[in-house]
Amino acid sequence: MSVFLCTHGMPYFEFLWTEESVRHIEEHGVSQADFEAVVMHSRNRGLSRRSMLPVAWGYTSDGRYILSVY
Repeated sequence: MSVFLCTHGMPYFEFLWTEESVRHIEEHGVSQADFEAVVMHSRNRGLSRRSMLPVAWGYTSDGRYILSVY
């Protein structure tokens, strides 16, 4: 996934999915739509302690609280 800043300072997200990443999130019961919604509308952001990749915390449309590492 790539994140770009647009001219108004709002983040622009472009999600580039591989078969492996889709399989991985599905193993955890998370859809691509859930993952993307949490990244775009996160309650909090930070870095994964394990991978040092960006992470977003938030709720899915059905109320589950998940971490989306991208």
